[in-house]
Amino acid sequence: MTRAEFWTLNLVGGACALLIACDVVLAQANSYFNDTVVARQRQFNQADQMRTTTRNLVMRLSQSAQSDAALRELLDKHGVPVNPAPSAAATASAVPAAPPAAKSATNEPVKPGP
Repeated sequence: MTRAEFWTLNLVGGACALLIACDVVLAQANSYFNDTVVARQRQFNQADQMRTTTRNLVMRLSQSAQSDAALRELLDKHGVPVNPAPSAAATASAVPAAPPAAKSATNEPVKPGP
């Protein structure tokens, strides 16, 4: 083996060792970032579940406040509006609401044609 071949093989071997080391470092970084993404996704899922549970709880409290004055006052004190339950006569005689105005892709009202 000549001197040139020796140094060429050593440089190629060193480059391979460097590439292997980079691969190991990048694999560990990828694993860390993947764990971070999974944890963040878990937080979003838990927040979504909590939002649904909280919404149901507030709706039930509001329904209970229809017949409980103390609860209605407590909810009003904390800024939770309590609407009285519509009676059957009011519901039957209610006029249907107008359909919402059409909106364009930019969320601006669509102007009717001439």
